[in-house]
Amino acid sequence: MKLSKSNDYAIGEIIALNLLGTYYRDQAQYFKSVELHNQALNLAKDKNLTDGVLYSNNMLGVVFRRMDDVQKGLRYHFKALEIAEEVEVKNDFTIRNTAIAVNGIGNSYLILQEYESAKNQFRRSFEIEKSINNHLGLAINYQNIGYSFEKLNQLDSAQLNYFQSLKENSFINNDIGKMICYNSIGRVFLLKENYKEALVFLDRAEVIAEETGDSFYTATIYYLKGLTLLNLDRKKDSKRYLSKSVELSTKHNLKSNLSETYNAFATYYERIGDYQEALKYVRKSKEVEADYLNENNLRIKNNLEISYETELKANQILNLKKEKSQIIEEASKKQRTILFLILLLAVLALLGMLFYQRDKLRKEKQLLELEQKVLRAQMNPHFTFNALNSIKTYIISQDTEEAVKYLNKFAKLIRGVLYSSEKKVVSLEEELETVESYLSIERLRFNDPIEYQLDIKDIDPANVEIPPLLLQPFIENALWHGLAPKKGEKIIRLEIFKQSKNIVCINIIDNGVGRKNSKSSDKEKGYKSLGVAISRKRLSNHFNIKNDDTTLMFTDLKDENNNATGTKVTICIPIRSHD
Repeated sequence: MKLSKSNDYAIGEIIALNLLGTYYRDQAQYFKSVELHNQALNLAKDKNLTDGVLYSNNMLGVVFRRMDDVQKGLRYHFKALEIAEEVEVKNDFTIRNTAIAVNGIGNSYLILQEYESAKNQFRRSFEIEKSINNHLGLAINYQNIGYSFEKLNQLDSAQLNYFQSLKENSFINNDIGKMICYNSIGRVFLLKENYKEALVFLDRAEVIAEETGDSFYTATIYYLKGLTLLNLDRKKDSKRYLSKSVELSTKHNLKSNLSETYNAFATYYERIGDYQEALKYVRKSKEVEADYLNENNLRIKNNLEISYETELKANQILNLKKEKSQIIEEASKKQRTILFLILLLAVLALLGMLFYQRDKLRKEKQLLELEQKVLRAQMNPHFTFNALNSIKTYIISQDTEEAVKYLNKFAKLIRGVLYSSEKKVVSLEEELETVESYLSIERLRFNDPIEYQLDIKDIDPANVEIPPLLLQPFIENALWHGLAPKKGEKIIRLEIFKQSKNIVCINIIDNGVGRKNSKSSDKEKGYKSLGVAISRKRLSNHFNIKNDDTTLMFTDLKDENNNATGTKVTICIPIRSHD
């Protein structure tokens, strides 16, 4: 590296930094490894060396995957994949790094326990390596495909791929690759309970692991060999290897391997009859396992949400070059088709706009008709006649003060109704003022006093918009169908509150006789007033929501003896504020 730097040979320095990073990664010194790979990446970017950027991104992806940070690992592998696909003329190095990126995505799927998806990625990587006759790449992908089969409990297929990987590694005399294969083959023999064959391959793996100093694989081999020796009834040797695995796993924080080794120790002590010690190691295994699983599950939870997007993006990037060439080859044939499609889309868009405008006009007309209906329902002749008749009664009885008071309230209501009818929306504050005016007039006509209660929670009525004159039909129903037939205390209560961030609800509650006991005619016992029916349609049109029971609900209130104690109407609408 120093020689490359002194001779301003940037690509040599980048390769050296990445090789050093790989060395520290194999020693489980991950933070040092990340630092060196980042140095290589920054140098490659500064010197605008695409191959260096590509290689460094892949190496960072590998080390973050070793650290179980799937999301970061995937980010670097995808970046490498995107860079590789942007290269117009690809050399063997670019193609090789494309395969590494796809392989890295496959390994990420292994961590996410999506073994079929992982196997598919490894097979894609295998085909890329095959196209450049790269035996190292073929060996790596055979190994990974075998591991996918092993996790799917297809042990024969797993072992077959491990032997193919060993063959490729032997061809290129790759000791580390051979060590990994020996370890995997030994593990499968162990799973098949063929302990003698397992020991043969694990012995071979151990020799190379200790020579290379790969802590991760050395600890794993010690554990597998200790377990194999235990099953061969070589207890003393078994304990020695399991102890070495514990020491190495503890030193390098290899929690998964440590948990499995503690569990093997529990089996060891059980077989020699020391059940107290066996129980101790079972507990230690569970403690480490719980710690490891908590961390692992959190990582999986944080990363599972990207698994589908990962698969989709991988497919898109891997097929990008093929799609580009197909588009170029067929461009002349498709030109007229594309123009036709553009014209067709333009016509469809125009038709869509026309239909939209027509539908919009239809809805506006319908809404206008509803507003006119609601105005007529609000100012029905019966109510107007009764109000004027009350004023007349006060005048005849020479109660001038009450007559003037009543007339002022009536004028205020008429003014509010006319003002509201000219607008598509009003504030909830204005609507409540109209309700109060209406109630004050209607209360004068009742023999018994009516108590009006208003409870507003977590809402500023001035900043909430609703269709005008929405509440009056429900107030009218409460008065004349609920409270009018009742003797004694009469209460009408409005509760306004947020159901959720974007939904405001209004409860109109009376303590009347209830809908069943209303003194209306038999025909009216299932009564829905004209104003209520119009209000349903207005809610549906104004907020573009379904006319269902979640928007407008009627609830019969009852006491513990199932006697009617009133009615509650709930109106829930989306919030449309002035902000």
